[in-house]
Amino acid sequence: MFSDCVSMKEVACTVPSSGNADRDPCWQMSLSESSDWRNLSALNQSIWHPVYQCEIYCWLATGSIILDRSCIKKQYFLYCEYRDRTAASQYVVYSFSSLSEALTFQQTFVAQQVLPDISPDQTHKRPILKK
Repeated sequence: MFSDCVSMKEVACTVPSSGNADRDPCWQMSLSESSDWRNLSALNQSIWHPVYQCEIYCWLATGSIILDRSCIKKQYFLYCEYRDRTAASQYVVYSFSSLSEALTFQQTFVAQQVLPDISPDQTHKRPILKK
């Protein structure tokens, strides 16, 4: 059931002070997760929502969910950002076990989701842009 869990010991990584980061598996894990995060920005995009007739901005992030004291599960989060009637930024967030699940949802289902308090007019006038 928890095959994709990482033990708490593995997650509590620190930068090795001895200069042997290239041989420290814990530090290598941290580096690979960091590069995953940077690579996710290339997948962020504006998506046309046919129901609301405006573009919403979707961006991905990684994180972890603590399942119990000994298990942390890596997750991918898809944020869908838009404006409300006061032009304030609002978002809904979806959580996935894999990047492929998140991307499939982004490409196939985001444009069908209900977005609470969305103002299509404000979202169109003041789009959320990739930074």
